[in-house]
Amino acid sequence: MQYYDNISDGKKIWKGFKQIIHFKPTTSLSLIKTVDNNKEFSDPKHISDAFNNYFANVGNKLKNEIPIVNKRPQEYLRLPQSNSFFISPTTTTEIENIITSLKSGKAVGPFSIPIDILKPLKSVISKPLEILFNTSFSTGTVPTDFKLANIIPVYKEGSRTCLSNYRPISLLSVFNKLLERLMYNRLIKYLVHSNIFYNKQFGFRTRHSTDHAILCIIDKMQRAIENRNISCGIFLDFSKAFDTVNHNILIKKLEHYGIRGIAKE
Repeated sequence: MQYYDNISDGKKIWKGFKQIIHFKPTTSLSLIKTVDNNKEFSDPKHISDAFNNYFANVGNKLKNEIPIVNKRPQEYLRLPQSNSFFISPTTTTEIENIITSLKSGKAVGPFSIPIDILKPLKSVISKPLEILFNTSFSTGTVPTDFKLANIIPVYKEGSRTCLSNYRPISLLSVFNKLLERLMYNRLIKYLVHSNIFYNKQFGFRTRHSTDHAILCIIDKMQRAIENRNISCGIFLDFSKAFDTVNHNILIKKLEHYGIRGIAKE
């Protein structure tokens, strides 16, 4: 048995830790060119501030360019739901199953522990997490630390010195991921049971994929050809769709479909 052979060798101990958590050294960014004044700089603080300013404001800038329409959002919705979304309490078993399903080696944000270390501890930590998550459900609040994230700029295409050619990836706490999955499971179950999903929505649904969307389009085109009609397709790609969502409209839409108030047991 050689478990303790390296106990006094700090270098080998850290090497072992890195192997467990799949540590990958970060690489520094190349020169970044600001969009506002065309200045180039390489100072890490300036680069971070430039990315932060761009990511924080690009959504609002695009939102202000969206034209105002006279039609109310509610006019696009179906009949409102009389029932309300119920958030059932979680259990240690459910939490441990979700921890088991997490992909090992995935990067995590602040206030976290590596997933490879979290998994062996799941039976110890699941009870405190059960209390924390159920309290979050019953009070309608999320711990402040869960909302903090490490923002990583990921290069897309074009010049590497242009801020707009990067997209932000948010690394949240692994415990926030668990809370999100618990809420996701309950919300999806409610939406499916209440038949709220549009029947042609193929994304973000179990047993649905982009393949189904393609097959649906092909079927319509074939029917048009058989009936000697003309087919025309319009494909749209919304820029910063998530960042430009109107939160007031979103909340009203959620209330319309029964996702309202604080969960009651």
